[in-house]
Amino acid sequence: MTTDPTWRPECVLCSARGRTRRLEAGHVCPECASWLSATLTRIGDLASMATTERVTSAGSSTGKPVFGSKPPLNVEGLDVCDSLVRTTDAPPWPTLLEVVEAWERMVRDMRGLSPYGPASLARGGASLWGCLAFLGSSVEWMTTDTAFPIDDLAEELRACLRAVRKWDTEAPRRGMGIPCPTLKDDGTDCEYPLQFGDGDDEVTCRRCRVTRTPSQLMAVGMATKDHEMWVDAEAITERYGIPKRTLQRMAQRGQVRRNHGRYLLSDIVATRTG
Repeated sequence: MTTDPTWRPECVLCSARGRTRRLEAGHVCPECASWLSATLTRIGDLASMATTERVTSAGSSTGKPVFGSKPPLNVEGLDVCDSLVRTTDAPPWPTLLEVVEAWERMVRDMRGLSPYGPASLARGGASLWGCLAFLGSSVEWMTTDTAFPIDDLAEELRACLRAVRKWDTEAPRRGMGIPCPTLKDDGTDCEYPLQFGDGDDEVTCRRCRVTRTPSQLMAVGMATKDHEMWVDAEAITERYGIPKRTLQRMAQRGQVRRNHGRYLLSDIVATRTG
């Protein structure tokens, strides 16, 4: 340990994201601690949205279920608890409930609290929301005890949030996506995924902190093969007037490339030019 009286530890979460923030105590800055609390709350909120009742849309010709009104919250047997969380590059992946349960078990063990089993029974049985509430109440301890692997928790919480974001009905539609084209000191590109739409304000990369306008990002995506832009069907229809069903047929015929519901913009431009 250093003997320099001016030395102060860095926030481990800021360091993991390429930032430097010195601390007076603990190993996490107040901003990152607030992010942890907010993320735990957000995961619980989005999981609650997943309890919406699936109803068949009256105007749907496919008869596929869609989200409808919310019934009273029922913790038992919710599909959201079984959502797979991509915590590693390859399966098998744990479920959402398994991830938060594992972290509650670790916190209880490190703090010398009552074991998870009896504690969960005391609050009515295993519950995703019970685990999230416990972790939320333990944020102050987790961010000050330097033995706790807070960086690992943060990464898994990000993965949990990604797993439940499909139920975020309040999120604005983001029509286009492109890897951040900022050139780093080592000569490689930043490549952090940026999402934006035609009418959006400036977009700031969360990794390199460079800010660009949507028109600049669109120009990069159209001009550089290394930054091919994937655009959703709604944005293509609005900009080029191509109906979604036509796009689907074009993809089936191999005229344009499609990935996770988005289409390669250069293929659309090439098809129109042809």
